[in-house]
Amino acid sequence: MSAQPHDLAALARRIEAFHGVIKRVDEEHKAETLIRIIHQPGYTTVAEWAFLAHTLENAIAQAEAAASTYAALVEDAQKVGAST
Repeated sequence: MSAQPHDLAALARRIEAFHGVIKRVDEEHKAETLIRIIHQPGYTTVAEWAFLAHTLENAIAQAEAAASTYAALVEDAQKVGAST
């Protein structure tokens, strides 16, 4: 088995990229924006409401999964090299 070089700079960039995505969602897509849209008169048909509700549930599940995965990653990374 050949040794693979560990590109720590690339790994650090991916960590920053993850945090950048989370920050961008918070900064660019405020909850108030979507809440304001859904309260406009005539919004929305039953089918559109169902689509939006299901899409939102999926987005929440994905965000929760990402948060859980990242928390586990940090927890596991902290164990590396720790004395037992």
